[in-house]
Amino acid sequence: MKDEPGYLRTKDDYVFYTTIRPWNLKLVKVVPAGFINRSAVMTLRYGMVVGVISILVSILVAVIAAWRTSRPIVQLARSMQGLSSIKESETPVIRRRDEIGLLETRFYNMSHRIREYIKTEYSMHLEMRTAQLKALQSQVNPHFLQNTLQLIGSMAYSKSPSELYEVIRSLSEMFRYVIREPGS
Repeated sequence: MKDEPGYLRTKDDYVFYTTIRPWNLKLVKVVPAGFINRSAVMTLRYGMVVGVISILVSILVAVIAAWRTSRPIVQLARSMQGLSSIKESETPVIRRRDEIGLLETRFYNMSHRIREYIKTEYSMHLEMRTAQLKALQSQVNPHFLQNTLQLIGSMAYSKSPSELYEVIRSLSEMFRYVIREPGS
């Protein structure tokens, strides 16, 4: 044996040795190979159990972190899908103070502005169409009246008074309809 610590392997045992310096004593320990093998198997089993538990805990932590992170994003996405430009809805109270809460607040403000813009544009478009229709009516009415009076004048020479009366009565009813109050 050497003066330095070491070991020897025999067929059935491991022999560990070392030298104790001040007295120059040799310390020798013989350990059966079966004992070391059983110890290694137990260490391997415990390592496997710890590894599996660590993997399961890691997966659980990852799932919880992903759920907590994605839940507000999913809520925001559902809010965006539910946005309707026709229906007026109240802005919900946003309790979150992080980036997702800021996105939700800005999203609802933007949707409110878009609804207001659509209403304004629709009103302006409707007013423009109404003005165009009135301008067209003001152009058509004098022509129609002139043509109808020309027809009545020509009928006075060629038709009977009863036919002439029917045309004049129809013209009168039409004017009554045109100048009536809306909703009556």
